[in-house]
Amino acid sequence: MDVKQLQALANKLAKNLKTPEDLNQFDRLLKKSVWKPPSMPK
Repeated sequence: MDVKQLQALANKLAKNLKTPEDLNQFDRLLKKSVWKPPSMPK
């Protein structure tokens, strides 16, 4: 995915964010789905 595609996607998603709480909720969902904590060594 190139920068133009990412920018277009971000613009489309941002249209639905109306309040700071919307942004916070969206941010948490992105972090939850993208960032996975490393597994603990045994």
